[in-house]
Amino acid sequence: MHVVYRIPDQVKGALITPSAKHPGMLQITWFDDRGFWGDTERGTEAEAVKEVERDGYVPTEPMFFQQLTTTQAWADGMAAALDVARFNAQSFRRRETIAQKVRRETQEQFK
Repeated sequence: MHVVYRIPDQVKGALITPSAKHPGMLQITWFDDRGFWGDTERGTEAEAVKEVERDGYVPTEPMFFQQLTTTQAWADGMAAALDVARFNAQSFRRRETIAQKVRRETQEQFK
């Protein structure tokens, strides 16, 4: 299953696809002209469809999504998202390093 939805007269869409994270679940992936901006999972097709339609999305042709992915705005948005992901990963590694150091120092104090 690979279904594309959009909000009429807007460049906002949603994909309903099998979840890559949790087999048997369906993933709703939200996007706009600058790329993906969120996702959620539902257990059934009916639940996924109900959610996107409740938010004003209607079924559309797959070309809507395919055409967006070829634009410069999409490429720029996805590059920016990758930069944010890299920054967050580095920040997480720094926090983990600090936390490990604090744990070691605390353990040494109580030996």
